[in-house]
Amino acid sequence: IIEFYDFLKDGTYYLLTDENLYLVDSSFQVNSNLTINKDSDIATKFSGAAYYNDSFYLGLINNGVVKYNINSQLYSFFSPNTLFQSEFNAITVTDNYLAGISKKGGFILSNINSISNNEIINFYPYAFSDTSLYSFQYPNNISDYNSIELPYWSGGKSPNSILIQNGHLFFANNGSYPFIDDNINYHYNPILNEYLDYNILPSIDYYGALGIYSLLSSTNNLNMKSNGVFGGLGGLLNSNETSGYMTVGPIKSDKDNNIWVVNPFSENYFDNNVRVNRPITYQIFNSLNWNHVYDNSNQYFIPTEISFSENNRLWIGYQFYENDNGVYSKGGIRLLEYNNINNEYDDIWCTVNSSEYDNINVWSLEITKDTIGKEILWILSDLGLKGYYFEIYDISESYRVVELFSYNNTFYFSDLSNKEGCKIRKDLDGNLWVLTVDDGLRIIYKNGDISMFEINKDNFNILSDNITDIGFHKNGNVYISTDLGISVLNTSFTSTYSPSTLSVSPNPFIVSLHDSIIFSNIGPNTSIQIMTLSGLVVKDFIINYNGEVVQWDGTSNSGKKISSGVYLVVSSNQKQNTGVSKIAIIR
Repeated sequence: IIEFYDFLKDGTYYLLTDENLYLVDSSFQVNSNLTINKDSDIATKFSGAAYYNDSFYLGLINNGVVKYNINSQLYSFFSPNTLFQSEFNAITVTDNYLAGISKKGGFILSNINSISNNEIINFYPYAFSDTSLYSFQYPNNISDYNSIELPYWSGGKSPNSILIQNGHLFFANNGSYPFIDDNINYHYNPILNEYLDYNILPSIDYYGALGIYSLLSSTNNLNMKSNGVFGGLGGLLNSNETSGYMTVGPIKSDKDNNIWVVNPFSENYFDNNVRVNRPITYQIFNSLNWNHVYDNSNQYFIPTEISFSENNRLWIGYQFYENDNGVYSKGGIRLLEYNNINNEYDDIWCTVNSSEYDNINVWSLEITKDTIGKEILWILSDLGLKGYYFEIYDISESYRVVELFSYNNTFYFSDLSNKEGCKIRKDLDGNLWVLTVDDGLRIIYKNGDISMFEINKDNFNILSDNITDIGFHKNGNVYISTDLGISVLNTSFTSTYSPSTLSVSPNPFIVSLHDSIIFSNIGPNTSIQIMTLSGLVVKDFIINYNGEVVQWDGTSNSGKKISSGVYLVVSSNQKQNTGVSKIAIIR
């Protein structure tokens, strides 16, 4: 039973179940002759109902709305063109696009700067390794709804990364099996036989750990990268697991538009019968070939995150893991100088002279710069968040030592639950955002100060405190992906910020009705002055960083209440941009 309705207020009632809408008389008896049954063209179940002008409007799970006309006894469909679900494990933002990915599929939203002209394409895999997903049914191009089926077999683990770069969409397909005989017999064919109507499996091109979709092609041009480009389990972690099962971590691009992909558990590649760990895969800009970072240490098999610093340096964080056979992955951080990116064999692994992260899970890395342009390495681990200056010393031609110097003496956010899924990301203004799994967002400004504002559902009305990913647009909008949907937070962390966008509320400020005046949408390094119409400054505010809001009680710099009247609000920033508005104060 979904709901009981009194649509007409005439003593008749309607009872909605997931399959039918029953007419119930005043004695609460079902009139089976006037039952509205779910049409065979309706793939999913009813979820709600409304009545208007001789028609019932019935909500459908994952399929929009159907209208049932009482007189014609016919259905008509309406499915709005929106996202097919709420939860996405990863999102990416560019000037023009917002895109997201999950095991169930993904979406690409273009023209994100337009209020009325943005376009959504939802896409689904044609099959799932996670067999629980076969209970989900989504529409395909019904009414206004726009979707496509892409020819890939979704992996069994949640994808944690997606990237738009060089005219392509790159997305992780975690938990993918290489298309080899054993996996076909023991994994793909059993799912095919139980859940799908196909007689034969598609070709090898449908399987892979990384999907690459062209945004420039008029056809659905999808390319999957699998065994040979990416590695997987080969019997080292578990002697019984030799399937080549592949996982993909973060996908990132560097300053030269090269694509880098983290490939944990890459243990099934052999060179001259010697096992070789290739934990990072990369594609050079304007090349179709994929190259690899080689690691001969055989001690670091679970890379979690990468970040780039100057002079072709790649920082890598690792998860710590041990089992009955000993330590499989040592955790901590390492530095690689990859030198000539076209040469896979001139890389130099540097020794990081620090024991602080021995046997510690490192979940995320980021490189920022301080106020004088010096690089800072940020490390989010089980211990919390800490920043470091670093120096690299050449001991010999092939031996480098890295010294770390603490930027902050104690760990930030050590009281939070720092675990897999937590991330740090840098916005376009150089500030650091900390994403938690269940406690919202934190911001560290580029001088190291912690923002006084915790961004969560209570303070900023985002949909949930369980954050899965975040993306930054150059206009200052921050896209926050949560387990309940995507929120958009308007900030002033942007190089294009204009003081004219300062918001003042309430206006007029009526002392007997309002406690304070709120200034919002404040950019970094902005000053705000309250002036009389003759130009006398009565109140100053200096905002070094984006504080989101400033509250003012209507008193002057000397602490006295200013009199009723109209005042100028003048805001300016270090780029000599100025905005002027007016506010009325009524006492």
